[in-house]
Amino acid sequence: MFKCENLSKYLKAIGFICIFLLAINTYAQQQKDQPNIVVIYTDDWGYSDLGVHDIMSDIKTPNIDALARDGVLFTDGYVTAPQCAPSRAGFLTCKYQQSFGFDAIPSLPLIKEEKTIANHLQGFGYRTGMVGKWHLGVHALGVEWAQENYPEAIQKKGRREMVNLDLIPEKVKEPFAPANRGFDEYYWGRSRDYIINFPPYQDTEFGEEISLKGDRVDQKTKASLSFIQRNANKEKPFFLYTAYYAPHNPVTPSKFYLNQIPPMESEQRRKGLALMLAVDTGVGKIIKKLKELDVYENTIIVFASDNGAPLAQFLDTPNGKISESYVDEDHPKYTSDMHLRWNGSDNKPLNGDKGLLSEGGIRVPMIVSWPKEIKSGQVCDKPVNTLDLAKTFLSAAGDVSSLPNLNGVDLLPYLNGQDNTGLLERPLYWRFYTQSAIRKGNWKLLRVSDKMEFLFDLKEDKEEKNNLIEKYPNEANELRKALKTWAKKETSARVLPKGKLLPPETMKYHLYFPQS
Repeated sequence: MFKCENLSKYLKAIGFICIFLLAINTYAQQQKDQPNIVVIYTDDWGYSDLGVHDIMSDIKTPNIDALARDGVLFTDGYVTAPQCAPSRAGFLTCKYQQSFGFDAIPSLPLIKEEKTIANHLQGFGYRTGMVGKWHLGVHALGVEWAQENYPEAIQKKGRREMVNLDLIPEKVKEPFAPANRGFDEYYWGRSRDYIINFPPYQDTEFGEEISLKGDRVDQKTKASLSFIQRNANKEKPFFLYTAYYAPHNPVTPSKFYLNQIPPMESEQRRKGLALMLAVDTGVGKIIKKLKELDVYENTIIVFASDNGAPLAQFLDTPNGKISESYVDEDHPKYTSDMHLRWNGSDNKPLNGDKGLLSEGGIRVPMIVSWPKEIKSGQVCDKPVNTLDLAKTFLSAAGDVSSLPNLNGVDLLPYLNGQDNTGLLERPLYWRFYTQSAIRKGNWKLLRVSDKMEFLFDLKEDKEEKNNLIEKYPNEANELRKALKTWAKKETSARVLPKGKLLPPETMKYHLYFPQS
């Protein structure tokens, strides 16, 4: 027979074992309940180019439209910058990028001290993967970092300073690459040359580029399907960030997709539509794969663009050749005296384009789907941004109270019946080159310079045609003070950066605002 003290030890041991087994079961159940996450981030995709928006008759996006019907379409969805690199920096850190000194492409790379959402999701037990355009590493235009770290690599190219990446060792670039920013697997590249650790390339040395043939969109779709196939229904949930390099220039779709778009007056538009069709086809294949593997219901899918379409921009060309004569009826200043960098996408009916804090530069296509938890068929007309999207899926994945200083709002309660009027009244902020802006409620204040300001009522005037700055001085002053407070306290920066970084000729041709 056991002595009493031995019995007591025995019962304690049994108790510890039960607690241990309960903890394991709880952890396993938690992981089982964690959603998979798929983010599809497109490049220079204009607001109007979704079929579900019912704006452009020639755009065909049946798979993305179906995704919207399965989830939530955000009519007032914003990015944090009207340019690819800072937009990605904000989204992938779930912070306003100005808080860590990232204003524009010259601010590259993303500093090592900042954790990404992939880092956070790894901490929550996720297997993480990225496919496509990274654009947060050491870059040829990242002169600010190079001036401090590799000034000898900065060279003049025409009127512009650029970084000669060949003069920077791979070991210096490596810490800024996806593998060291939270991604277990990566298929990193834009068109043909990729750095990959997907099978069968998992033993490839860092920096060794692999050249692949075929459609650049299809390449990324194939890689995405490969990642999902390997990681679905495993012990860990997965996070996949697929960054399509489309419809960004160069507008070079494959014949397979181009042949599906009928001839039209603008060949550039036709090519852009073909690239968007390729992305839509990829989205359809990703959804089909998730359903085949029986993980679609518990997968959060996010679709968004990094900024609005670049309708036209100046290029430094010695001969001044015009790539295509394109006149936008809404913006007649787009005439043949400009060299176009239009990618075929459009922002109608919004004003402006990529590079501007007008609606056409920062309001983008945006969809979220999670069949298990979010009611389908919703349309949200409250202003949200990509920081909210990141905060939402991070909150679904784990305890975000352990992650300090994240911006954004968890949208899930609002999408499941909670009164969402609060979303309308909380402010959203922007600062980019010589511009800054704030939206609070339906009011938007836009500052282009210390002497040029605009106030718009976006409920009545989303096209930003009527400047109300003189009619509503009190509202403008309130927004002006809030913008200054944000810039000073939260970003330790001026509302408008020093110097005129945005070329005056660009401002001249891009500003379509009323001058009174």
